[in-house]
Amino acid sequence: MMVSSRTVFLGIDPGSGREGMTYVALDAEKRLLAIGGGKIQDVLAYAAGQAEVLAAVNHFYKPSRELPATEIQQRLFPEFGDDLFGRLRKEVAERLESNTAAGLAEKDSRSARQRSGLLVQQLQGLGYQRFPMEEENRQWLRFSAQAAFYSLSGGRLFEARSLEGRLQRQLILFEEKLPIKDPMDFFEEVTRRRLLLGRLPYEMIYAPGELNALVGAYTAWLAVFDEQRVKKEEDGSEGGWYLPLPPAPAENE
Repeated sequence: MMVSSRTVFLGIDPGSGREGMTYVALDAEKRLLAIGGGKIQDVLAYAAGQAEVLAAVNHFYKPSRELPATEIQQRLFPEFGDDLFGRLRKEVAERLESNTAAGLAEKDSRSARQRSGLLVQQLQGLGYQRFPMEEENRQWLRFSAQAAFYSLSGGRLFEARSLEGRLQRQLILFEEKLPIKDPMDFFEEVTRRRLLLGRLPYEMIYAPGELNALVGAYTAWLAVFDEQRVKKEEDGSEGGWYLPLPPAPAENE
């Protein structure tokens, strides 16, 4: 992709249900250009106004295959044989499999997938080509916000809509040197009186859709400027999707 100082890195979260879409734009220096959203036509209007752009669309996916209970149980407790512990591990594994399937079904909601697919179709109608193409000024790629945050965190993620989940995701992006507020400042504004009155400084923390769009824009930026930190994942869909990777540890660590 041809990159210049005018290139825009656009992250888009399609939302689900009654939620509106959200977009975030970064420039080549990772400076925040815009945060907006609403209906699909609002997002497309912004996308149509960009001459040089790489757009990242959050999509909701399922793994190419689901692990059977027998395989899950071997991963859980491989050291135990076919005895009482073996029977217990099988029961735990079967419950895990059931809970995992339910969680995936919720995240991979039909409305979200439809929105993502429709958005990609509309972007293609505006002349956006699938990344990477060497000489195209308008390109797009897919990413998964949940997978991106999990990859960059290197640990457990809190629920995306909870306060702790939003704080955690904003901190992940702040540590990646994105030009956003340090979420730890939130706690300095939490006074005894504010807590008693229920008036916490929520305006200091981005909404879930904004955080998803931010990590999408950052994924697009990495795909151009730091290719070693982006991995292409295949899930059976055309073109697959892109996953940002955590930075390599320093040599002295």
